[in-house]
Amino acid sequence: MESSELPLLSICIPTYNRASSLEKLLSTLSRIESTLRADIEICVSDNASDDLTPTIIEKYRTLIPLRSFRQEKNIGATRNFLFLWAAFEGRWGILIGDDDAICLDGLKDIISQLRSAADNAWFLAPVTLVGGGTKYFLPCDAGYYESENLCEILHKRGLSSLGFAPVHLVPKLAARRAADIPADSLMPWPHVGLFFSQIDCWRYQILESPLVTQEGGERDIVWNQGDYVETKLRFYRIILHSLDSQYQRRDYLGKVVRSELFRTRTIKWFLLWKIVDPEDYRLRSDRVYKLFHSIEPKSALFKCYSTLVKICCALPFLENKYVQRFSGLLTRKEAYLEKRALRAHANPTARGL
Repeated sequence: MESSELPLLSICIPTYNRASSLEKLLSTLSRIESTLRADIEICVSDNASDDLTPTIIEKYRTLIPLRSFRQEKNIGATRNFLFLWAAFEGRWGILIGDDDAICLDGLKDIISQLRSAADNAWFLAPVTLVGGGTKYFLPCDAGYYESENLCEILHKRGLSSLGFAPVHLVPKLAARRAADIPADSLMPWPHVGLFFSQIDCWRYQILESPLVTQEGGERDIVWNQGDYVETKLRFYRIILHSLDSQYQRRDYLGKVVRSELFRTRTIKWFLLWKIVDPEDYRLRSDRVYKLFHSIEPKSALFKCYSTLVKICCALPFLENKYVQRFSGLLTRKEAYLEKRALRAHANPTARGL
C-alpha cells in the first residue's frame, strides 16, 4: 500500500469468545461518517474463538473498513495484542477491548488532529466509564509535552492513568518495536511496557476528547485486596523491565518508579490487605514479594521496598491506626465479593482476550 493511501488510525481489537460484545462494538463502528472511513482501518484478531465470533466478523466485513485475522490456536492475550501491533497499517494504532465502546464524536475530533500531526507524536486520550462514571483523566492538561516534561509530571502525580490500553494512540514505528521486547516481560499489559520502554523517544500530545468508553476497569479484574496489590506490583514490574530497553537513553524511569513505590499509599495497600483479609495475606504475601525479586538487575529496588513493607506490617500501632480508619471496609468487602460472585455466575465468560 502506498504511504499516501495508508489510514491515519488503526483500531485494533483482540477478541476471544465474546461474539455479542464484538458485534455491539462493530455495529457502532459501522456508523462512522463516510468522510472518515478512508482515514480508519479496523483490525480484529480472533484468538481461536469457538463461538459465533467468525460469523460476526464476516457479517461486518463489507460494512466497515475491516481487516481480520484468526489464530490457529489460542496464543494468549498478550501475544494476541502483539500480533495486532505487528499487523496494523495505519500511522497510529489504538488497542481496545472487544467489550469497550467507541465515542464517535471523540473519534471525529481525534482524526482531525491526526491529519496535521507529526509522525513522532504519541497521543494520550482520556477514557470514560459506561454509565457516565468518572473519567480516567490523564495527569496533565491537554497539549504537547516533551518526554522530560511528561516524566516530571508522572513523577509528581503517579502512573496509574497510563495503565489503560485505550489511552494510547501508538505511532506505527513504536508498535513495531514491540517485536524487540520479550513477550514475558510485557505480560499482562504490553501497552505499559511499550510506552515506558520508549518514553524518551517521542513527543506526547494529551487529547481532550475521549475515544473509548470502557466497560470495566480495575474493578473487574480485582477480586480482593490481595489481587489489587498484586495487580499494582505487576504494573511496576513491567515498568522495571522497561529500564533495560535498548531505546532508553536517559534515566527518567528510575526516579519515577522509586517515587511511585515509596509513596505512602503503596504501603497502605499492604496494610489494608493484612487488615481486611489476614488469611489471604498470610498465604500469599511472601509469594507476591518473591515475584518481584526475580527482576535483574533492578531487583534491589523491590527488595528494599518489600523490606520496608514488612517492617510497616509488623508495627502494631500502624495496623491499629488503619483498623480504625477503615473500620467499615470488612463489611463493604463482603458485600463487594458477594456482588462479584453474582456477576461472575451471571456472565462466566472471561473478559475478551
